[in-house]
Amino acid sequence: MINIAIKLATSITYTADGSQTNFSVPFDYLRPAFVHVSVNDAEVSEGFTISNRMVMFDSAPSKDAVVRIYRNTPTTRLVSWADASILKAIDMTIAEVQQLHILEEASDWSKTNSIVLDEESGVWQGRKCRVSNVADPTEAQDVVTKNYLENTEDSFVQRMNAIKTQTEQFANTAGNSKDSAYKSAQSASVSAASAAESAKLAEGYKNIAETAKSDASLYAANAKTSADNAGASKEAAQSAATTASNFASDARNSAGEAKTYKDNAKTYMDNAKNYSENVNVFLPSVSTEGVLSWTNKAGLTNPASVNIKGAKGDTGTAATITIGSITTGAAGSSASVTNSGTASNVVLDFTLPRGKDGKDGGITVDAELSDTSTNPIQNKAVNTAINTVKNNMTKGFQTVTASIPTKVSTLENDAGYLTQHQSLAGYAKTSVANTWTVQQNFYDLMLNREIYTTYAVIGTSDTPITSTIVYNVTGAFTLNLATLANALSANQSSVFTAYFAANADYSLTISNAGKLKYVGSASDVAITSAGLLLNIWMSKDGGGTLTSIVQASKLEGGA
Repeated sequence: MINIAIKLATSITYTADGSQTNFSVPFDYLRPAFVHVSVNDAEVSEGFTISNRMVMFDSAPSKDAVVRIYRNTPTTRLVSWADASILKAIDMTIAEVQQLHILEEASDWSKTNSIVLDEESGVWQGRKCRVSNVADPTEAQDVVTKNYLENTEDSFVQRMNAIKTQTEQFANTAGNSKDSAYKSAQSASVSAASAAESAKLAEGYKNIAETAKSDASLYAANAKTSADNAGASKEAAQSAATTASNFASDARNSAGEAKTYKDNAKTYMDNAKNYSENVNVFLPSVSTEGVLSWTNKAGLTNPASVNIKGAKGDTGTAATITIGSITTGAAGSSASVTNSGTASNVVLDFTLPRGKDGKDGGITVDAELSDTSTNPIQNKAVNTAINTVKNNMTKGFQTVTASIPTKVSTLENDAGYLTQHQSLAGYAKTSVANTWTVQQNFYDLMLNREIYTTYAVIGTSDTPITSTIVYNVTGAFTLNLATLANALSANQSSVFTAYFAANADYSLTISNAGKLKYVGSASDVAITSAGLLLNIWMSKDGGGTLTSIVQASKLEGGA
């Protein structure tokens, strides 16, 4: 397999060292059963456990074993929906994450099971797999098939075979030339030896001729015949010398021809060696435009260049991208984006984590309450408003208390309701507990202590009916203030206080509370594992418009 470095989102491969038993799982999964393990390309289903994003083997895989951990999420729905059912955030998250995981696994499969681009070298890799059912080329840049290469007239293979035959003929001719050159060299050597011998004979004849000439000169007067004989000998010697000189020239010519034959033979041998070494060696290269071309060292005609890039596809349908929902996640969680639309009409839904508490970032904070401002408001302003309501209530209770007679006899009995003989059952009494089941209106009220009935609710939603309550939260929570809001009339207000306890961080949604304003930032309204104290001042103006000011306080300590 060709090794191409591709970052995969749903699998990781380790090389075991023979002692390691725990291997980290770097990707998310909905259930441990969706995580699979293979050792040396063999799937294993036992001998290990999966917990806390870790694969733990009972015994360490052998040294250099290839351990692959990957996710395979089923396409069967993990969450089923029914008409009129309650849409829970956790169920919607599971369904959304299942779709995301399936898309990631499909993407990884295409990266490891198809022709891919090696980005480092810029070359397409076929993973050593054949490409079948390909038609014969027609354009200059088409891919060549094996059939076309071997069987088409004037094909590459036929041309290579012709070049091979021609090279063999050149080699045979070079061999024959070599043999001829060798024979010519031998003949030249014999001729040279014969010429040397003739030269020696000529030198001897010359000496004899000169001696004879000298003797003839000495005896010229007395022996004309001897002189004639000496002249004849001289001519014979000169003829012999000329003949020897001719033999020497012929020998030199033969030697030159022999050298030429030898040089030609070496040239033929070198060419034959070059042809034999470089024939059929055509080096391919691909340009950035996708043109496949060839070169060779034999000086042969290269095959025609081919464009393997292919024709440009038709322009596709223009896609649209719109922003869908934007949800605030828990602080410290990961941001995510999902496509709730289609491939061509994309609808992006964002989940953005709430930021940690920070310093004032230039946000305008109001110093007093307003019916029109949407800015955050200072804590002391809310506290002042609450204290004003409290003081007014206290004064009202005080006024009522001061106006209540201490004796029944001091009461005005204009209608004759009370006599000294009438029973006081059902009337409010001092120094004893009184239970009122309907609303009592007090102008001025002073209390030494207030005690509220406080219920405890466990779950993920509630519609409170009391002013204080304790929640044990098990997931993202929805607080519906409809009942408390409906109990208020125009120009009335109320304060609701709740304590949220949880074992993890969850989002908090407040509904049916009219126009919401926040003390601080809206992102502060979130449930943490340390707990949350929530105060909400609800008020209706003269027109019955409801405004709620929310103050959320994260808790610390308690260990």
